[in-house]
Amino acid sequence: MIEDVARLETLREQWDELAVAAREPFRSPHWMLPWWQHAAPPGARLRVVSVTDDTGLIGIAPLYNEPRRSGVSRYRFLSAPAALSTGPLARAGREVEVMTEVCRVLGAVDPPADLIILDGVSVGERWPDELRVRWPGGRRPELLRDIARPAPAVDLGARTYEDWLAAKSKNFREQMRRRRRKLDKMGASFRLTEDARGSERDIESFIRLHHSRWQGRGGSGVLTNAVERMLPAVASGLLSKGRFRLWTLEIEQRAISSHLFIAAGGEVSYWLGGFDEAWSAQQPSLQVLIAAIEDAWARGDRRVDLGGGGQAYKYRLADSVENLHWSYLVPHGSGYGRTRVELFPRLAKRALLSRIPNDAKDRVKRVLGRPTSGAS
Repeated sequence: MIEDVARLETLREQWDELAVAAREPFRSPHWMLPWWQHAAPPGARLRVVSVTDDTGLIGIAPLYNEPRRSGVSRYRFLSAPAALSTGPLARAGREVEVMTEVCRVLGAVDPPADLIILDGVSVGERWPDELRVRWPGGRRPELLRDIARPAPAVDLGARTYEDWLAAKSKNFREQMRRRRRKLDKMGASFRLTEDARGSERDIESFIRLHHSRWQGRGGSGVLTNAVERMLPAVASGLLSKGRFRLWTLEIEQRAISSHLFIAAGGEVSYWLGGFDEAWSAQQPSLQVLIAAIEDAWARGDRRVDLGGGGQAYKYRLADSVENLHWSYLVPHGSGYGRTRVELFPRLAKRALLSRIPNDAKDRVKRVLGRPTSGAS
């Protein structure tokens, strides 16, 4: 069990190798450690399980502990809920050994794990069930499902960018080309952040455009001041590796659309973006996303994950969809009763919403409050 950043830093490169091999951009230490240093919740305690053998690091479960006023001791993976698809890593072929050791350590962790929150995990991943099955003691923890969301993606595969674009509707292609021509006439240019000198300026534009986009919609639920402060450190760790991909669309040297992707092992994950509403007629976000997808093909990447959420613009680009689940692992320890009491209102609300007709859901949501992307 590692409880301080200094010890984790000695594992940074081996840890990153595991993330690249697993094609998990948001499980890299170059993303998770800046989040911990700049955006971790007040009072949170680092609790990272590392698993090694004589060859080095073979697995890691990067968690933090966040005690609650209710007395429930909650564990969550680093950078959640600011990023999805967080979780453990294991060297290929060593998954069972790693999860067995992770469970052994977590079963005796201090403070005890009353609740482990799993944010936005792909339905195809086996490790949540492995956590449940391999937990030490006589009774297996409960694995409680909360919400599910789609995550559209573009599978690059053996096709070319031209093949992908040709498979889109004629109307979509004509719209994009027509709007692109208008932008070109206005002197628009697409730019990928390439060095530290440009990253500061581009990150500032990204923050401004994201908040501008969400200002009239209740504000951003992800890009807090603390999360903003982590981005230069993320750029510092990933820019030289070609894995911090911040795309900016400019007109007359002013950014009108900006979108950030994080990459690892051929997987390119879209995180957040924003655009100037004054240019919405030209659909600048779609234009930047298409440019990023074309670039991914040119680099030989395998997949572009468009992030959790079933927004219409994502489906216009995607050719596959996976489901992401938010779940709770509840061990049968001394805090089991308190944990179930704390979770009951949320799970009861979700169960109610799943059973009522679709045309009544909006009215019920207004009364109960809209669900969020993870436990609050």
